[in-house]
Amino acid sequence: MRYVWLDEYLLGKAGVTKDFKEEWNWIRYQIGGKMFAALCLGDDDKPYYITLKLEPSEGDFLRQQYEDIVPGYYMNKVHWNSVRPDGEVPDDLLKDLLDKSYQLVLKGLSKKKQKEIMEENMAKSSVYFTSFKATGQENLLQKLHRLMKTAGFETIDFKEKYAAIKIHFGEYGNLAFLRPNYARVVADYVKELGGKPFLTDCNTLYVGSRKNALDHLETAYVNGFSPYQTGCHVIIGDGLKGTDEAIVPIDGEYVKEAKIGQAIMDADILISLTHFKGHEMAGFGGALKNLGMGSGSRAGKMEQHCDGKPSVNQAACVGCGACQKICAHEAPEIADGKAAINHDKCVGCGRCLAVCPKDAIAADFHDSIAVLNCKIAEYSYAVCKGRPCFHISLICDVSPNCDCHAENDIPIIPDVGMLASFDPVALDQACADLCNQMPPIAHSVLDENIKEHQEEGEHDHFHMTHPDTEWKSCIAHAVKIGLGTNEYELVQI
Repeated sequence: MRYVWLDEYLLGKAGVTKDFKEEWNWIRYQIGGKMFAALCLGDDDKPYYITLKLEPSEGDFLRQQYEDIVPGYYMNKVHWNSVRPDGEVPDDLLKDLLDKSYQLVLKGLSKKKQKEIMEENMAKSSVYFTSFKATGQENLLQKLHRLMKTAGFETIDFKEKYAAIKIHFGEYGNLAFLRPNYARVVADYVKELGGKPFLTDCNTLYVGSRKNALDHLETAYVNGFSPYQTGCHVIIGDGLKGTDEAIVPIDGEYVKEAKIGQAIMDADILISLTHFKGHEMAGFGGALKNLGMGSGSRAGKMEQHCDGKPSVNQAACVGCGACQKICAHEAPEIADGKAAINHDKCVGCGRCLAVCPKDAIAADFHDSIAVLNCKIAEYSYAVCKGRPCFHISLICDVSPNCDCHAENDIPIIPDVGMLASFDPVALDQACADLCNQMPPIAHSVLDENIKEHQEEGEHDHFHMTHPDTEWKSCIAHAVKIGLGTNEYELVQI
């Protein structure tokens, strides 16, 4: 059998057990007592078929594409499919199909049973951390390389594979984004291991300097992300107008089919390189925000934003028109010196919240923000599933708002350090925990809000910076759908 990894791969999933059904001569893999995969042995006790469960439409499609995928061997031929163990089905595809079978059977269990399984098998993820302290023997770029190496970067097989480095290039005028020197370290390391790296991001939903590929590339180059500086090329993930997208079925609670930039999905390996900072809608912008929202095409971004639509406090509004100027969809309308948001036009991107000088604009409901965060988690799952991923976050220049802004206010906390992990959920949780241990910077938005609310005791820095936000729903949903865990071990190097 060519798929020698099968047994270890399946037993590595939460709650999986296996048994041998002697009368069938099958090795069965089960979750909650229900079979989701089987290795069917022939009369000579050699693998004859690998059987798994799929949605009927997907199973039928794959049977037409691969002659080595056939209707389920001695199983219901609508829901079950069998793969020849010495055929031509790619390893990555088979792993993806086994993942889907596992999820289908897991979802068929009671909610109580699902929770029991996940809680019993929740292992801590390793998150590697180093400070920004440097010496004459090791500068920060060398330190980042050592961090990645220690975190297991070299365990990924990069040879002759395309590696997408998902990064935010920064809006024109913003100066808080990551320096391109850090991207150079990652790109050079990928090339050192035989890979083919490229930097990537998708076009924005709002008016700005990155709303199409030409403007986006120009901004990236102006901000220093040229091939000469970073050692690799820039590819805008969703093409010229933001319409070049891959439809990724995930059948999530909020997203059925994620719309991801085609170039990002075409990559064999995904690396996220994230500037960890505050965010006026999501609470903070971390690895999940970079992956989920950042990798979405313009239509994908619209799908994620559509539930969090803001409204205007008429008493506070001065009719300055700042919200009108920033909106790409003509949703803010001014009449009698007061603005109002037309929800039929609004896509919920939240740009107007940040530019209002009187803080007269706010999201209507807390659960809208929660839904946005859940969609970000599901989009992150769509981007990461079925391929090797590695995640790096730098907690520096922690501005209160996203790097999508054409300006950046003073940081809300001091610089913390660099972190890396294979688990983006644990990485975000570790970053948030470290940030909340830091003192606020004097005269920052965080510091001013603490004084205004007279809260010198325990509080969450990101919620205090943007009181209408909460970030924990994104982490919780990411854990729920199996993207990662919020339980982690912080390994300092």
